[in-house]
Amino acid sequence: EDELAALDALWRRWSPGWTPPAAEQAAVREALRRPGVLDAALGYYRALFSLWRRDSRRAIALLRTEIRVPTLVLYGDRDGCMDPELFPMAAARARVGGGAVELRRVPDAGHFLHQERPEEVNAALVGWLAAH
Repeated sequence: EDELAALDALWRRWSPGWTPPAAEQAAVREALRRPGVLDAALGYYRALFSLWRRDSRRAIALLRTEIRVPTLVLYGDRDGCMDPELFPMAAARARVGGGAVELRRVPDAGHFLHQERPEEVNAALVGWLAAH
């Protein structure tokens, strides 16, 4: 609605101080206008809220499954969608078996850190994967 103007607010809130390039914004809007795409994209977020319903026991059980492989979590220190303080708390509560959870906070990045800091994110991923 309103030419997807809510996207601008979302980018501002979730990644403060970062603005996607105009061509990227246009590509996202074009993709979301295709039949069924916006519903599918919003379905992901709707499903998150349904996790707390009684009939979501299977999904909750999966979320509590032991982590058995090495896991890297990259997150932006200015994420406006997920409070950056949640990541260390979640990692501390995670059931870790044969794997380990490594957290890396990316400075001056928000929720879309792979777009905001692509070189840093790619270097972290390649280095971590090479070591594992």
